Amino acid sequence: MPYARPPAPPPSLPDSPPPRQILFRHPGYDDSNNVLFKLHAIDAATVSSHDSEEGTPQRPGTLALGLYAQFALNACAIFAGNRFNGWLSTLRNPDEARDARVDAGSILVARSYYYHLDRDNDIDGPDGSYRIVPNFREWRFPHENIPAH
Repeated sequence: MPYARPPAPPPSLPDSPPPRQILFRHPGYDDSNNVLFKLHAIDAATVSSHDSEEGTPQRPGTLALGLYAQFALNACAIFAGNRFNGWLSTLRNPDEARDARVDAGSILVARSYYYHLDRDNDIDGPDGSYRIVPNFREWRFPHENIPAH
């Protein structure tokens, strides 16, 4: 007499939407072809009225998935060649973005953000846009410039 069980049914998958991604852009380039990188929104956040105006589909006061801003800032700094003095904003124009900086301790819930840097004449291009590290091979570990956080 065999002791075999009938095959188990296939696992049922929840009907959840695909993970939401947040786009990070360079303010010096046109949005039609301007995504430096994307990160999954994995942190819980309560949507504020300001966030909902910035392209977030949720209503203010609802729970949404976002991303810890300091984590995103560190990733952006790596793409900018270890320039950790930048800030994030949903605004592309640097002058307007200075007044709309995202707090590093907040949760990002908008669809896309721009990483802004103050101009450095020794490093930046002639048009004022900062250079990026195009691949991991060309990135150099910041041995003497690791952020305190």
